[in-house]
Amino acid sequence: MGKSLIVFKLLLINLCLHLLLACSPISDDEFFEPEKTDTYLLEKYNGETGFDLGSNFNILPSQVNEINLESNDGKSITNISGIFLGNINQINTKTVIVYCHDKSKNIDYYWPRLQILAQLDLNDFGIFAVDYRGYGKSEGTPSESGFYADVNAALVWLEDQGLTGDRLIMYGYGIGSAVAIELTSNPRSLTPAKLIIESPLASIESLIQDTTLQSTPSAFLTELKFDNVSKMRHITQPLMWLHGSADKVYDIENQGELLFNQHTGTETVDKFAHRIDGASHENVPLLFANGTSGYVFEILSFINL
Repeated sequence: MGKSLIVFKLLLINLCLHLLLACSPISDDEFFEPEKTDTYLLEKYNGETGFDLGSNFNILPSQVNEINLESNDGKSITNISGIFLGNINQINTKTVIVYCHDKSKNIDYYWPRLQILAQLDLNDFGIFAVDYRGYGKSEGTPSESGFYADVNAALVWLEDQGLTGDRLIMYGYGIGSAVAIELTSNPRSLTPAKLIIESPLASIESLIQDTTLQSTPSAFLTELKFDNVSKMRHITQPLMWLHGSADKVYDIENQGELLFNQHTGTETVDKFAHRIDGASHENVPLLFANGTSGYVFEILSFINL
């Protein structure tokens, strides 16, 4: 009788959990973590960041350009803001990295990451990061379709300035990897030449399966998909993947490794993995061999393939 009662209780708990999950979906507002601002502070930002680089990585004010764009997600036109690093007048001859940041805060939070990328030399490269709708100075409310539309608006602007697809590198960090993958697998304007993803998730479905005790379909919890797995199978451009072994946000094996394996290329030929021992979700660029200089070297080597 005691054993039967325990089994019954376990079944009841399981049923209640499923009912709770089904009746309590995760809203977009709970998933996205934007932070608004009236002014970008960049190196003067005193809030929390993933890491602090100090003054050695400062960028000349003349190389920092705030850009305002209109983004159309098919439902409405939204004003969004971004930062372009480099000489706008040279976009027609330079390689440009479009940096898609993670789902928290705004560009100020990711400024140290942009400072590191700027060590590629802004005389040869441009770097463009936009705040998705609802983030930073961008208007509107975050959404999956909005993320894609907002970064595509940046690509349209770059094309108007003379950028061609063979000089476009997409870089996605965290949830930004989904944006970079979407616009590489399904171009809406420029077709990127190469793709870099750092600490990515495979999909919302895999993330839910990875973080819950129950095999709960993602549709019970959220309408978000960010289905990078199916999209990666259609990407033929060279891929560079960076991921920390101690990432507690998106597990390297169940998220990054799964996603990397979907690319149909051959490792060390047209897809390249950098599994950074001991790195968390935040500090991959710091823990390369030779630190940030090693990180920049590997990025440059991949771009120059």
